[in-house]
Amino acid sequence: MSLLYNKRNYVTFLFILLFTALLYSGCGNNKQPQSQGKVNADEKLISECENENEWRNVSGTTEINNQIFKSGSGSLKMITPPLKYKAAEIAKDVSLDLTNKSISVWFRTDPVQIPQEIQLTLYSGEKVSMNRISVSKKFGEIWWHKIFNKSDAKYINGFTDKDYANITKIAISFKTWDDQSKIAYLDKIQISDTLSNSGIITFRFDDGRETDYTVAKKYMDKYGFRGSSFIITSSVGNKGKLNEKQIQEMYESGWDIGSHTKSHNKLSEIPTDQLTDELAGSQKYLIEKGWTKSAKYFAAPNSDLSKDAYQMILKYYDMTGVGMNRCLEHTLGIDGGIGSEAFPPASFAEIGATDIPAKDVMKEALKKIHENQEWKVYYFHEITDPSAFQAFVDAVAESGVEVLTFSQVYEKLRAANCTEALAKE
Repeated sequence: MSLLYNKRNYVTFLFILLFTALLYSGCGNNKQPQSQGKVNADEKLISECENENEWRNVSGTTEINNQIFKSGSGSLKMITPPLKYKAAEIAKDVSLDLTNKSISVWFRTDPVQIPQEIQLTLYSGEKVSMNRISVSKKFGEIWWHKIFNKSDAKYINGFTDKDYANITKIAISFKTWDDQSKIAYLDKIQISDTLSNSGIITFRFDDGRETDYTVAKKYMDKYGFRGSSFIITSSVGNKGKLNEKQIQEMYESGWDIGSHTKSHNKLSEIPTDQLTDELAGSQKYLIEKGWTKSAKYFAAPNSDLSKDAYQMILKYYDMTGVGMNRCLEHTLGIDGGIGSEAFPPASFAEIGATDIPAKDVMKEALKKIHENQEWKVYYFHEITDPSAFQAFVDAVAESGVEVLTFSQVYEKLRAANCTEALAKE
């Protein structure tokens, strides 16, 4: 009896010891409550923006809104003070390793008439990384998914790339340039993975200019690079524009030939029947010419959108600033628009006809894209300085960054996130 009693005590002791070990190892439900504001370094979701106590209010007014939200049951509404240049700001303590990762956020604003910006500030102790997104008219009343790429950030107080391994606080602010209160809504702030270990560069060309063929394709062929040309379909063959023979050669060599509308009208300023003609008509032209692979890709003139245009784009195109795909809730965002749930859109840099950066400047920018494994789109209109463009392409080739068209990135994303849908095709 004494032996049995001792055995039972021994078993009980082992059970208690095992339970205690499980509890402290994290297998039990010992996560910190949301009100503490902590984020586990292994989690991709930083915030669903549905808990009023999750973020500290630094300035302005913040509240949970259960009427306007992207996902879940609410969003975080930020209201700026009625003072010029003043911001609404929230902050949250975290413990994050953002090595080779970036933060993205879903947001929307009320119709924009004057300049505004959303700023992400990352702290590693007292060191600071600051990144801004300018909010233009196109953002009004549409949910947008934007990425804060490290290569666009400003470092303060000695912050270096190594400090991304120990992020201790996140702050997000919304600022307006006039003395009227303005509103922004935040939803689903998350850590975004990369699609390439070497970073990705996409060459985008708008308007279907002849220099897409005579300068860009001619020199990019040297390295086997391909680009994405978005053409105004009613202008094909006009003076200074691509003709059908040139477009056919580009398409057959692997270039994307997408739609930039039929006649380059601002989509926010035209009636519904004309809007249909601009979108459906240009796509029909691409399909009839046999340029079907990228006929589902669209770039809005001047990145100009309205709610009606947004809805109609969803009807005809898979990939655009506001495009959708049946297995991805939203696609990549040619205009820097609302990207996929799995991977946000690229960050964009427009390069004008005469302001192609010097090669040494480009080398440094490309080095950051490579090291941070980012996706960057450089887009052009007419190329008036071929030698500067060639130096730019040379710098890209030397950087080791992967060069992909939009369709190649799109298929890479689909392969990673749409296994079931692809299996049915």
